[in-house]
Amino acid sequence: MTPSMKQLFAFFCFLFLSINLFAGAEKALLDSANKAYSKKNYPASIAFYEKVLAKNVEAPEIYYNLGNAYFKNRNLPLAILNYERAKKRKPEDEDIAFNLKMANQLIADKIESPEIHFLSAQRSRLLNTCTEKTWSLYSLGSWMIFLCLLMIYFVSGRTGIRQLSLGFSLLFLLLSLSTFFLARECFKDSVKQEEAIILAPNITAKGSPDNKGTDLFILHEGSKVTLLQSSGEWYEIRLNNGHSGWLPKTALETI
Repeated sequence: MTPSMKQLFAFFCFLFLSINLFAGAEKALLDSANKAYSKKNYPASIAFYEKVLAKNVEAPEIYYNLGNAYFKNRNLPLAILNYERAKKRKPEDEDIAFNLKMANQLIADKIESPEIHFLSAQRSRLLNTCTEKTWSLYSLGSWMIFLCLLMIYFVSGRTGIRQLSLGFSLLFLLLSLSTFFLARECFKDSVKQEEAIILAPNITAKGSPDNKGTDLFILHEGSKVTLLQSSGEWYEIRLNNGHSGWLPKTALETI
């Protein structure tokens, strides 16, 4: 049976009201979280922010505020975890980067990274200025401008305008291709390897995915590791200095 116009209208009205009620509930939770934070009731603020995130609202600002609440509540590893999640979604934000740097200065493990080649460092700095989505929007916008300028080149009868539009069209074509490759590199970096934060106060990395494995080194809460592979209830991890070992999954949480 084909639905009538009245039924379709009622359905869309219900959908519109549901979306608005859902958004209203999220806003109420955010307001409660912010009020609790301003009153220095950090446990309550944390609970409200976690409820917002449970509704699949993963804005970087929420992770950042949650990180601040955990930091004020003296839970350093969860503060770092949420700062890292905020940074992953908004790498260009200076406040997130600053708070994350301050929190990392307080952890016990000082793992030195190997010296990075100048070009690799510049690449990482450039990629971190925007997210994959932002680079993609720049690429799409530049491509649209390129097409518009190209159309002007073909339809214009004036030599000066044709030359100007051709020059700028090539410039925007180059910009579109450049930002496209930057978006692709950001995507490749995001799916290449997962990272995690150690939540256990201290944990010994093993030489095999077993409690009976050889003890390799000790890690403390707040340290960031790269996940290499999974085996049962264990992760093989690697540190920035190149050392690797196995940790139980319960000792860490992915970013």
